[in-house]
Formats: sequence, C-alpha cells, structure tokens
Amino acid sequence: MTGAMPEARGARADDLWPRRMAALAQLVRSDALAVVVPLPRGRILVLAAHGVPLTPEWLHREAAAVVARALGEGQAVGAAVPPIALADGRAATMVLALPIPRTGQPASALIALRTAPPFSPPDAGPMARAADLVAAEMRSASRMQELERKAIEVEEQVRQAEDDRRFALALYELSRKGDDAAVELERALAVCTDLLRIDYCAVLVIDGDRVRVRASRPAYASDIASPSDEIIDRVAAGAREAIIAPLDDDRSAVLVLARRTRPFSDAEVDGAALLAAEIGPIVARAAAPAPRTLARPERFAVATTVLVIVQAAVLAGAVTYGIGTVPGLVLAVPLVLVAGGTARGGRGPSLLALVLSALTFAERTSAQLVYGPRGDMAFALETGGALLALAAIVASALALRARRRGARRSP
Repeated sequence: MTGAMPEARGARADDLWPRRMAALAQLVRSDALAVVVPLPRGRILVLAAHGVPLTPEWLHREAAAVVARALGEGQAVGAAVPPIALADGRAATMVLALPIPRTGQPASALIALRTAPPFSPPDAGPMARAADLVAAEMRSASRMQELERKAIEVEEQVRQAEDDRRFALALYELSRKGDDAAVELERALAVCTDLLRIDYCAVLVIDGDRVRVRASRPAYASDIASPSDEIIDRVAAGAREAIIAPLDDDRSAVLVLARRTRPFSDAEVDGAALLAAEIGPIVARAAAPAPRTLARPERFAVATTVLVIVQAAVLAGAVTYGIGTVPGLVLAVPLVLVAGGTARGGRGPSLLALVLSALTFAERTSAQLVYGPRGDMAFALETGGALLALAAIVASALALRARRRGARRSP
C-alpha cells in the first residue's frame, strides 16, 4: 500500500519530501530512510521514503517486526535482517527503527537502513533528531490542512449564502406577474439563467413519448416533436448535470435546468420544485388560447347592426300604435334586410345603413314637425327613432372609416 506525506500550501509532496528524506538520511548516516505507518491486518503504509520505493514490498516480515517492536517499546530498536533491496542496487541488512513523536495521527515510525556497518547506540541521537524533524513537519502539514479545510468551509458557506440570496431574488422576480404570458415565460427563463447562473433552461411539453420545446434559453427553435432523450440531449448539449422538474400535476410539461460547470447542490435540487411551482402557471397561461376581441371595424359594425334593427323596431312600433307614416313603414323593411349585411361588416351594407339611417332621421324629425304633438307615446317613438337614426349614422360612418383605414394598412 502506498501513500504520500501531507503537503503545505505552495509545495508539492512529491517534490519537497524526497529532498527532505535525502537530507535526513545523510544526518543519520543511512543508505535509505522511510516513514512508515503500521495498519490493521499486518499492512504497512509508506508515507515518505529515500533509497527505497514507496511501495511496501521491500519491508519484509523481519523488518516489519523491528518497526512493531520499536512502536511497542517506545524507543529505538536496531537489528540485522535479511537483505532488503535498495534503489541503487545494493542490499541493506541493518535496520534501526524509532517511533515518531505523536502528531495526532496514527502511530508512525522512522526506519533507517544500512548495508554496513551495523547501527550502534550513538546513532540513536541523530535518529531521534530526525524523528523530531519529521514530527514537526507532519504537525505543520496537519495544521495547514486544518486551516485549508476551514477556509474551504468558509468559502462554501459564503457561496451557499450567495446562492440563497440569488434564489430568493429569483423567486421574487418570478412572482411578478405580467399581462403577456409568452413574454413573462421568456423573462422567467432569463431569471433562471442570469440570476441562478444556469447554462441551459427550457420548458418541454410532453405528448406521449414525444417532446416539444415550448421555450428555452439559449433559444432552441424546435416545433417538431422528438423522443424525450434526444430533445434533452440537444437542448442541454455539453451539460454536466441536469435537473428535470414537473410543471403540472399530470407531468405534461417539465422544466429542464442544466449546467456545464459545477454540479447542482442539494439546495438547488430542492429549489427546482419551487421554481417549477412559479413557472408552471405561466406556462399554463401561455398555452391557453387568448380570448378573442373584436377589432375596431367589427365593433362599429356590430353597433350599426344593433342600431339598424332597433330603428326598424321603432318604425314598426309606430305603425302598431297607429301613429306611423307610410315612409316610415317603407324604411323599416330595408332596415331589417340590411342588418344582415352590416353584421358581416361589408362596406356596401354599411354605406346603405348610413343612407337609410339618414332617411329615418329625416322621417322621424319631419313627422314631429308636420303632425305636431300627438301624445307621449308618439313623442317617444318619434324622438327615440330620430336619436337612434342619428346614432346609426355615426356608427356606420365610423365603421366605414375604420374599414378604410384597415384596408390602407394591409400590405
């Protein structure tokens, strides 16, 4: 089993530690030097080494027993062992192991190897100093790793706070409803990509096993239904990760959020449902057919039709009450007939309605002048008929004018 010493900021373990171990090997006058950690089930982890590989195969059973004895007794232990192949091709038969002062990590040992001469008691002093230096380096690296870990935690907290702020702002923007659902849907997707830093955002409409892009950002023009796996791959091409959230209860439309760089956090995955809850009603309104409103020429045509019919009714009422005139009776018939044409908005019927209304106005006015007062009912029918005729004149004139302007604007 292999390993590497912890590295301090700005330094590489595979660069600094080999040089340190080489210098320490000169200090203890050894041909090879290694920092080892015994592990459960007889395994050995080589943290750093000079003159021997980082793989633990060179540390045979006899040498491992010397390391275990040194750690058990808490002091330096030397012994002659079967040959251990060194990196320079020689073989070491002398080992000296010494526990490294505890650094808060698992117990470790410094083991020195020589081809000759054997280790002696005076070698324990330089070996102890080397072990102290290794312990100091390991403590320094551990503290640096702890500081880096805390710095990463603080950075993560700051990033999460910023993500939360952006998400709250996105929900606020999505809650602002507009009149045009299509424009509002485009704005909602822009909120997702710009505020939440999402690379791809799309609304997909599902019809069986086929999917159509309802709206997307960046824009993806596709009115042709495609298989679901194909359309998502196309819309979110190059994405590292994607979230799919249903926009309605029957899952006939979904919101797709995808990102090329960093993955989505758990909070972002949970927040996708809140985004879908805001965007879903917008999609429903955008898909619903807009209520038909009458254009200005049509409105004037309808008004003209109503006024023409009422005029005919007034003229017929005057005859019924015995106060009608022959011209009024004659005008009532064409007024009824022309009403069908004015309802369709034709230019000819509108023009004819204008003429007939003018004649009706003249007939009702002249009836008052010629016959004089003939009771309240006669006054009401004659005055009302005159006012209705005047309103019909105005309505039919406006209908003709609006139609003429519409024809002029048409290509």
